[in-house]
Formats: sequence, C-alpha cells, structure tokens
Amino acid sequence: MSHKSSHWIEQLLLKDHSEKRKAGRGVMCRASRTGRVRSMRTPLDLLSKEERRKYKRPSPVSVYYLNDSMASFDEFDKMDTIQQRSYLNKWRARCSDAYIYRDWGLTVVAFYCILEALDLPRKRNSSKQRR
Repeated sequence: MSHKSSHWIEQLLLKDHSEKRKAGRGVMCRASRTGRVRSMRTPLDLLSKEERRKYKRPSPVSVYYLNDSMASFDEFDKMDTIQQRSYLNKWRARCSDAYIYRDWGLTVVAFYCILEALDLPRKRNSSKQRR
C-alpha cells in the first residue's frame, strides 16, 4: 500500500470518528419530550456483561486469495489421481460440494461417483449431524 492511499484511509477514519462524536454530543445536549437529558445509548450498551464479552471476542480469520479460482472440470480430469484427490480436498474444505458440482456443470450423482473413484468420503449434512 502506498503512502498516499494509507493517508487517505487515515483521513477517512478520522472524519468518520469526528462525525460520530458530533452526533453523540448532540444527543447529550438535547432534552427528550419529558425533559430528561441522558447520554446516547448504542446497541452494545443494551447487552448483558456475558453477551458483551462474547460480542467483543475476536472472530475467526478466513484467508482467501483473489487470484485463486477453481479449475474447470476438463482441467481437473487431466490431472493425476493424487493431484485430483488433493485438489478436491482443498476445495471441499473451502466450499460446499454443491458449489463445486454446480460450477463444473455436473449432476450430484456424477460428482459422488468421482468421490467414490477417488476414495474420498462424502460430507455429512449439518442438519443430520445435529440429530
């Protein structure tokens, strides 16, 4: 990232912060129709301590690559069996089976025949796992 673009982002964040502060100060100076003056409350203020702690926990980081796209089925078919297994394992970890076979233009039966030929297990349905 160049110095100019980071400077632009920093300016944008500072402007956003100042606008939010102005909005918050405006609420504190105004009385409600009953004449009561109180501070501005955000949705975070309405959560209990436990819910607030859960909300503020760091979320899991997902890494993806912009130039990494799925190969077509013809390219996949030209690969060795070992390469096919590793390729399918990688993409099945990233996305659903339905996304893969729709992208390749296959039927469900054809996709599961490929999985059986490569000795890969089927993914279990999440609704069946709960039962």
